[in-house]
Amino acid sequence: EVNGQIGYANYETISGQAYLATPLGENAGWNIAFTGQDMGKGFGFNSTLNKRTKQDDYWSLRSKLVLRPSETMKVTLVGDYYSTNNDFALQLFPVSFTNPVGSTPGGVSTGPIAGQDSPAGFASGTRIRAWGLSGKIELDIGFADITSITSYRKLKNTSAFDVDGRPAN
Repeated sequence: EVNGQIGYANYETISGQAYLATPLGENAGWNIAFTGQDMGKGFGFNSTLNKRTKQDDYWSLRSKLVLRPSETMKVTLVGDYYSTNNDFALQLFPVSFTNPVGSTPGGVSTGPIAGQDSPAGFASGTRIRAWGLSGKIELDIGFADITSITSYRKLKNTSAFDVDGRPAN
């Protein structure tokens, strides 16, 4: 089986998915899946840094191998990797330059006005890398089923946020 798609969307966003599955003889099968996105332009603008913001780029890969060494045993091995970079920063004071925070054309205070643009003093963002391996052995011994699951997962998250969202550090 082979499956896939590719897309192009707003903000020069390119995305794609692919899937491949195949038997490996009578007692084994393997598959692999990929998904990813590259957002060429963000949907916000940072006037202090003079650059586009609110971008999200990611990709992920996952593969599985299934073995049936006997009628009563099944072995499944899985591996995956995920990577993302985005700058969807949390801002305590989102700012709109056409309507200053806390005001309306009539001068009535409305509190912060949500917007996608930012005057933040440095680029906020998150970078995540995660991967894992797992193995599962299933054994039917007639009067009971025995299952063993072993896995390892690692995640690294690096984040930086300009919480007040203003030009001064």
